Amino acid sequence: VEYPEAARRNGVEGTLRAVVTLAEDGRVRDVVVSEGLPHGVTEAVIKSLEQIRFKPAKMNGKPAAVKLNFEYV
Repeated sequence: VEYPEAARRNGVEGTLRAVVTLAEDGRVRDVVVSEGLPHGVTEAVIKSLEQIRFKPAKMNGKPAAVKLNFEYV
């Protein structure tokens, strides 16, 4: 995650909490933030998550969407 300059200047620290839905193809389909961080940190984390490709979960041998709790400290 590229830490935003405004967050650095303002000494932003803390934990971002979200529920992330990973699609059957391993892409992040949805991010629901329950606790965000100010000065652009939340947006930077979401942008980074959307660029990652995960190995899909499997159910009965087939790729399946899954929701997971995510924390970024």
